[in-house]
Amino acid sequence: MPAPWTTRMANALRRAPGDAREIERWNPRLRCAEEAPFTPHHRRMPVRRHRALHRLMHAVPALRNLHREFRFTF
Repeated sequence: MPAPWTTRMANALRRAPGDAREIERWNPRLRCAEEAPFTPHHRRMPVRRHRALHRLMHAVPALRNLHREFRFTF
């Protein structure tokens, strides 16, 4: 039986928006100004393990686009 927090985390990730258009539907005033992968910031990470993991994720296209940053205007 999994720990209760793992179930909550999995549910939260399933509800995460897939793209900016989904977030724009939540509030019509929002407009996506930019969408970018999260991994290019690996050079600024202070913890070496995290930096290595993000560098690896950035090298694999499927993983690079797994986490995205959205910037909105309204």
